[in-house]
Amino acid sequence: SSSSSVPLETARDLFLEFLHKTYPNITPRHEYDIVTLGTTRIPGTTEEVLAWVDEQMRYDIDDLGSKEAVLENARRALEPVVAVTGRKPRDARDRAHIRPIPDSNYSIRLFPGNPYNGEYCMDIVDTATGQPVNSPFEFELWVVPNPKAPWLSMPPGRVRSLERCIDIAQHDILPGEEK
Repeated sequence: SSSSSVPLETARDLFLEFLHKTYPNITPRHEYDIVTLGTTRIPGTTEEVLAWVDEQMRYDIDDLGSKEAVLENARRALEPVVAVTGRKPRDARDRAHIRPIPDSNYSIRLFPGNPYNGEYCMDIVDTATGQPVNSPFEFELWVVPNPKAPWLSMPPGRVRSLERCIDIAQHDILPGEEK
């Protein structure tokens, strides 16, 4: 698929999606909230999370000189068009290819990763519900090159999740977020 068919999204769109999913009870007060909470998971009550954001803003005000400068910096950070590797399919607007794993309750789902780079991502879903699940499973996935076209694939080896490749501990991956 060409990048011309990919809907353009700004950092604001992406950060708001993450913020609403992660903090469903928080309505952003300004762009700084969107940038800060759209990129970070902070445990706590709404009041505790907003107090943490306010503390971060005070540090940035010290660095940039004024609240107006901090808010302008946040506004500019939200403008660029972005694409994300590994974003899970949201609904019917996102393409996904699902194939059941034989003798299993699970299916493999392939979906566009960063479409501008021609990437695809994979996750495992519960076949009955379609909901993504994390590993470990009773099976492993391996790459085996095609001997007739070895230049078209990866070297042989076990496929690991993106999170595991960047050393995120299995217990730190939120349920259904592994890819």
